[in-house]
Amino acid sequence: MPDLADITFIDLLPSSLAGDIQVQAIAAALDGELQALIAALPGATILPNLPEVPERILDLLAADLAVDNYQQDDEIAMKQALIAGAIIAQRHKGTRAALEDHLAIYLGDTCTLLEWFEQDPPGSPYTFRLDITAELDGPAWRRLYRLIYAVKRVSAHMMMYRESTAEMTQYQGAAVSSAIISTATAV
Repeated sequence: MPDLADITFIDLLPSSLAGDIQVQAIAAALDGELQALIAALPGATILPNLPEVPERILDLLAADLAVDNYQQDDEIAMKQALIAGAIIAQRHKGTRAALEDHLAIYLGDTCTLLEWFEQDPPGSPYTFRLDITAELDGPAWRRLYRLIYAVKRVSAHMMMYRESTAEMTQYQGAAVSSAIISTATAV
């Protein structure tokens, strides 16, 4: 099989046209354009070459592919991972695999997804639980909720548990108002 760079326009013509002198002249005139097009092909293959794509193009790609939970201030590695999986994620949206893939990009191996029938004791039907060991701040939690609700099955309901080995300070308080005692505990 000939190399793509070695193909001329006349090679692409059917034998019934290749013998015509006028068609040969037109093919010779278009041959330079064909070679320029072939030379430009590597630059047009964006998805296989994401590590070489400039960040501003990644932002445009994310908008074009409707990437869930994409933010322009993310690290470039996360942007590339989200874009690389965008087409498959759109096709598998609403499945456990899609949710696990997105959680793996965002949280790595610090999150475990358990559907209701996998929990011990079993949870309520059509629910799932996330066991998260990552330390997340307020904006990270909000982003996590947006990611989950963008990707999860609509009929599934989330119950989230946060497991952490970090030491926490516990605050307790009480207030008296009109002889009703209210207590609150915050962690």
